[in-house]
Amino acid sequence: FALYVLIASIFSFGQISYMFFVMDAQATLQTRNPILSSMLLYVLFNIFYTIAAIPVGALSDKIGRWNMLIAGYILFTLTLVNFIAAASLGAFVSCFIMYGISLALIKVLHKACTADLAPAHLKATALGTFESITGLCTFGASIIAGSLWQWGTHHHVFLAAAVISGLGAILLLATKHTLTHHRLI
Repeated sequence: FALYVLIASIFSFGQISYMFFVMDAQATLQTRNPILSSMLLYVLFNIFYTIAAIPVGALSDKIGRWNMLIAGYILFTLTLVNFIAAASLGAFVSCFIMYGISLALIKVLHKACTADLAPAHLKATALGTFESITGLCTFGASIIAGSLWQWGTHHHVFLAAAVISGLGAILLLATKHTLTHHRLI
């Protein structure tokens, strides 16, 4: 469980706030109303997050939670890289859809994997501990991202987040056997 929390915490340092995605779209789009466009993209994210979250649990029972969580980490990392290159409304539509799907995978599977690894009498404690630790890491990620945004460019924010989340994906993949041995599938 501790190894899993450590890896998820490292990944969470790359999981910046959704507002950076919205602000990036706002700063990049040259439409008549970039605020409205970016907010509509955020609505699109929420639609795909909701649609994707519903079948994740059932699909993870067939494919394996481990494999789907790795896919979620990789998809999130690729989403960050795509945000760096996005320059048109169509590109941002694709990015926000990817963001919604990746976050659905991650959020649902984080909870399921935590519950799988925790002893039966400590499941609630494990979920609370996991959410607290990764939440603090995500908060830290957004503080760092805010600094990068202020003193660098929005590309620096997404590049740093992609490197960190990519590291989390690599660590998760590298420890698959250890965590699988402990019934993480």
